[in-house]
Amino acid sequence: MHELAALDGVEGLLIRLDEPLHRHTPLRVGGPADAFVTVPDADRLKALLKICRTQKIPWRVHWPFSDWIVREGGLRGVTIRPGVGFEKIEQTDGGLRIGAATPWSALRALGPEGWWHSLATWPGTPGSAADAGELTCLASLLREVRWMRGRGVESTTLEAGAPIPDIPKNAVLIDLLLGPERNLSMAPTTRPTGPGVFFTVPPEIVGPDADLGDLLARTGLAGTRLRSWRMSEVAPGTLVHLGGGTAQDLQLLTQGILARVEKSRGIKLSTRIPTLGRRPKRR
Repeated sequence: MHELAALDGVEGLLIRLDEPLHRHTPLRVGGPADAFVTVPDADRLKALLKICRTQKIPWRVHWPFSDWIVREGGLRGVTIRPGVGFEKIEQTDGGLRIGAATPWSALRALGPEGWWHSLATWPGTPGSAADAGELTCLASLLREVRWMRGRGVESTTLEAGAPIPDIPKNAVLIDLLLGPERNLSMAPTTRPTGPGVFFTVPPEIVGPDADLGDLLARTGLAGTRLRSWRMSEVAPGTLVHLGGGTAQDLQLLTQGILARVEKSRGIKLSTRIPTLGRRPKRR
């Protein structure tokens, strides 16, 4: 894409052309991104988004630990990786401001006694949780959400009990302001899903079939393997990459598992990891 030459006009960007995405996705599968751009801070992000907008370059944000399945043909346009300026923890009078690319585990550095101690055991980052639609796990703690859109940073302040806002699709999460639970009955009871968990049981399913592990075991799918992919026997719903696998093989295994569960139990499992990108060119 000749339009990508315009990215050189933004100082401080780390630009990798034709960067293999299997180096960056938890399942280690995926073809090249036209440009994989690490953005150090919000100012450079603003400049980058302006170029993408004026040059009509498609873009996506990939947060550390965000699950993607990328086809071998790769992704068009710019794949944005927020960098060090999005990896921060600041204690304020209003609570704790955490950058969207900060691993939850970094909260351990604040000590084990604070109200945040359970968050330090969560997988991923605030950005990966938002990408998966799992910010609802923070309903009792969230005070403010900030994102970059268009010409600058926008924010939403949340009152106690207010619903979690939807981050606009053309926006990039900057950070979250968290505080101690206003109501202990609202304390987090769920946590973001760990990398590699591909399947979930629809919420309307109750009874024994609501437990994904039992459901997969009863249908004989635990340990199922197709070439370089295997269903984990110890982590329900997680697909394990044994090395050298392709996105196409992963899709075949996924389709087989979905069909088997629906035929034997009458349940349509949900999938939570998006499949993106172009199919490889035929030789």
